[in-house]
Amino acid sequence: MLSAISRKSSIGHHRTADIISDGKQMIRLFDVEPYFTQRHIHDQDEKLQLEASFDALEALSHTVDTAVGSTERMVMTCLLPLKAQLTRTGITPMEVDTYSDLLHSLTGRTGLIVGFPRKLRLYSVNINLYKQYAYIEPEAPYVVEDCRPPPSWPQAGKIEFRDFTLRYWADLPPALSGINLTINLGEKIGIVGRTGAGKSTLAKSLFRLVHGTTGGSILVDGQDIGAMGVGDLRPRLGIIPQESTMFPGSFKRNLDPLQEHTVEDMWAALIKSGIAPRV
Repeated sequence: MLSAISRKSSIGHHRTADIISDGKQMIRLFDVEPYFTQRHIHDQDEKLQLEASFDALEALSHTVDTAVGSTERMVMTCLLPLKAQLTRTGITPMEVDTYSDLLHSLTGRTGLIVGFPRKLRLYSVNINLYKQYAYIEPEAPYVVEDCRPPPSWPQAGKIEFRDFTLRYWADLPPALSGINLTINLGEKIGIVGRTGAGKSTLAKSLFRLVHGTTGGSILVDGQDIGAMGVGDLRPRLGIIPQESTMFPGSFKRNLDPLQEHTVEDMWAALIKSGIAPRV
């Protein structure tokens, strides 16, 4: 258990280091160096605490093994003077040696018995993780051959929500309920609401990122996005997130992470967006 938690803490530590190394300019720009410094220190402290606890358990296990071994040697030493006397009672030397070997075998496995609950707990955690992965709801099909959009879809970009309802889990209340909305070509809209009102959920539903129970439909240029595969839907829609994400590597890799376009296509996109002179 501790090793699993330590790995998780180590991952968090490396994640913090990655954020700091890859986004140093952004951190300085927003003047949040103290926050990330404290976050790094916290991750380090957590990792060291877990390592100390793990080392203490290992030391305890070693101490128990040493004590068992010492007890075994003491018992065997005490049996040697009695070996001659035991033969007088009808027990042969071979039987005495057999009993000694049996005692040695039992005491030699005491360390395994002591450490068995810890190993069983670790294996139980792994089984629980496997069980969680086994019951994850599979994603929608990547491609649905019977419902593929035209190659030029979408052209106009008209979006229609028709009595759309979405809930994250079947036993939870709807995150979106009975949404009826039409966004025509060229329109710019703003969605305003309190925290938890469903603003982000509405955007996620366009990409079918939420696999909960849904009702109604979403149409883009007359095509029901709930019927088509996610492989035909997601690459044809674009989104600008609130927080930018930069992949480690060159500007070219960030511009085309899947390596699907030529250099000429990327330069054309930069020119259209007006940022080519900055590159």
